[in-house]
Amino acid sequence: MNAKLERLSSPEFRNKLFQQQFELTKEFYRVPYSNPVDKSTRLEHRRISQIMANNAIDLALPSILQNMEKNNLTEIALVAELRGSLALITPETIEHLIKRLNSVERGGITISLWAQGIKRYPNLQDSSLDHTEMYFESGYLDKDLNNVHVVLMDWGTATGSTNRDGAKALKSHGLDYGHMTNISMTISEEAEQRLIEDCQDDTGSINIQATTRAKLNDIKYVEWIAPFIDFDKRQIGEFIRVEEGPKDWGDVMWGMIDHAWGKLERPETSEEIKKDIEEFIAVFADTYRDFILDDEIENLKKIYFEKYRIKL
Repeated sequence: MNAKLERLSSPEFRNKLFQQQFELTKEFYRVPYSNPVDKSTRLEHRRISQIMANNAIDLALPSILQNMEKNNLTEIALVAELRGSLALITPETIEHLIKRLNSVERGGITISLWAQGIKRYPNLQDSSLDHTEMYFESGYLDKDLNNVHVVLMDWGTATGSTNRDGAKALKSHGLDYGHMTNISMTISEEAEQRLIEDCQDDTGSINIQATTRAKLNDIKYVEWIAPFIDFDKRQIGEFIRVEEGPKDWGDVMWGMIDHAWGKLERPETSEEIKKDIEEFIAVFADTYRDFILDDEIENLKKIYFEKYRIKL
């Protein structure tokens, strides 16, 4: 094994990163909401998420490469579940992945970017009755997926329904679950179990990577977090209640919200939402410029404008 890959695989290195991820998650939750919205808090959420995304790549890479070697795969596709995950899959994340692949002598692997717009509609009485809507797909619809290992990146995986249905969409286009990795910055036991049960076929089950454990509140958002230990997958120490209450990842990093969360009333005008959409689309277009057609970008913008009742 390459010496640098061996270091990435070592328990000492991994557990140090897990602890750092836990501290970063607490830092993420300490960033306050503000009213009116202070764009600097969104930048702070994104800054923290970027560090966590790079660390998560380091944690998941050994198992990804092992899977690729075993199955003769030649490409890695990073999949953003829009909107929040666009703060995880960034040009900096891609640059970090390329750097890591070069350092472990795997520089010939192709990297692609795919995206899924998927929305969860929770059932507050029974999360098994949640349903999701896939409103946007790009990057893989007309592609041969036989040589690809897919990495779905998400911030908070609460019930796991969006992650599961995103994986199912890829499966419907010919990608095997055994060639998928789901990376979450924090994951609940319910979500992990749902992915294990629902995302498996004769090639195996989706590989679940996470960096902190989560307990949920009554609306199924993360309310408590604990460190995540690698090999036996047990928490270290006690769960800690998150500060400032549960957060919607897309909201805190990109805005585009038209209702209140928690105790804070956050009225936003159509003009403010329009600016949020335009900022998001601009970042998406820049990140995905080599992987998505201009028409698809315009279609995504139209979808968001219609959702928030903004005139084009």
